[in-house]
Amino acid sequence: MDIATYLQEKHHLPNNRENLQHFCKEVPLHHRKYIANIRTQLIEETSKKHGDPIDIMITAQKTLDTYPEHWIHVYTDGSGFKGTINGGYGVRIQYQYKTKEELSESCGSYCSNYEAEAFTIEAAVLQLTSVFSLYPEKTHNIGIFSDSKSVLEALQNESLQNSSLKSLFLTLDSFLKTYDVDLTLQWIPGHCNITGNERADTLAKKGSTA
Repeated sequence: MDIATYLQEKHHLPNNRENLQHFCKEVPLHHRKYIANIRTQLIEETSKKHGDPIDIMITAQKTLDTYPEHWIHVYTDGSGFKGTINGGYGVRIQYQYKTKEELSESCGSYCSNYEAEAFTIEAAVLQLTSVFSLYPEKTHNIGIFSDSKSVLEALQNESLQNSSLKSLFLTLDSFLKTYDVDLTLQWIPGHCNITGNERADTLAKKGSTA
């Protein structure tokens, strides 16, 4: 079962949504109008490999603080055993008025970390699709925070070399056609004591063992 079908059944998404399974090769990606904002850098230059962990955490938090509190803040993470199998995803959604929602599921036995990272962003967007459809008053601008720079760079460069990325790209495209909101995908470093990211990581590990 593919991700879109699985999530549609799980979250009872509308049946009249655009079919996202068939990637339209006839339409060049750069001709598509509805594209999310993608940011693969923090507001200040830093190096996770060589930088001080506290400085990195502070810079990451400063970056998060640039997103208004009344936006929906979404933290996503994917996990896989030895990076190649038993993938799981974790999503933490913080709505306006401090209400929260969490998702944690398996991505399948043969799922890499990379695929799980794309999977989890798509799961978050599909969940928001369901919520906005049922509760239109909750429709609002969104910041999705992911520690997978490679997935965000692939989306930014439209280098969609596998089905997970293609499906994610088209899900984002369909979502932004449907809802007049700002949606930004922001990279943040993982394992830097950012509460939302740490929780998403825990949920992803839980999903990988489901």
